[in-house]
Amino acid sequence: MTEENLSLRETKRRATFDAIEDAATALVLERGFDCVTVEEICEVAGIARRTFFNYVDSKETAVYGLPLEPPSEDSGAAFIEAEHAEPLVDLLYFYFDCSVLAAAPGGRTPSLKVIKRRKVLNRQAPGSVIQRYYRDPELYSAYSGIMTAFLERHPGARSAPDMPVEQEALYAVALCGTALRVGMHAWIRQPDSVLEDLKPTCREALRNLLRLSLHPDPDATAAPAPPGAPEAPETPKTPETPVTQNTQNTSPETRKEATGEHH
Repeated sequence: MTEENLSLRETKRRATFDAIEDAATALVLERGFDCVTVEEICEVAGIARRTFFNYVDSKETAVYGLPLEPPSEDSGAAFIEAEHAEPLVDLLYFYFDCSVLAAAPGGRTPSLKVIKRRKVLNRQAPGSVIQRYYRDPELYSAYSGIMTAFLERHPGARSAPDMPVEQEALYAVALCGTALRVGMHAWIRQPDSVLEDLKPTCREALRNLLRLSLHPDPDATAAPAPPGAPEAPETPKTPETPVTQNTQNTSPETRKEATGEHH
């Protein structure tokens, strides 16, 4: 088979995947998961039922994508061994690639509209689907283990060497997971968003979370400024307002003492 024929075959395969996911997500978003059948998805996608199951294993996969899985051993080892100038950003992108971009069968990236629909559908998913597709404790444990191994392998990349490395790794994963969710939400709300904007939007969410985390704690003792840092401007003091005492309802003796009157 020629390279051109292989390319045409792959193009057709991707088009069939796209048609299945597009029909499944559109129908379920309109009617609800339990009110849509595989036959209806096939009819809208223009394929036979047998073709449907040649591409996906269930209606759940057509609607929600593949179940999220922990990173493979090879990808985890590659992350651990690599040098990361910005460990949190690279951890966010690693998390992103293993979750958002791994949600379509066949090693494909889901289409823009399918990603947006799935984000909405995730919030409406039945409990059984939630349990199958969104195993946060298991995923967090896997990513935390990878981040722990990375920080042990590269101690100079640590941001909080005063805490146990496992704890720092868990906080880093939780922060990146939150940034991914916040970034996805912001990206979906942009009417003119494109797929290429998704990663930068998630990175911007991470940056804003870090900015908020640096906000001074009002209950904590202020730390000394680093050498060479400009002095913070002094907060102007509000002049004290003289307290005037109401003497209308006081006794004559008390009023005289308050106003300085004497016999």
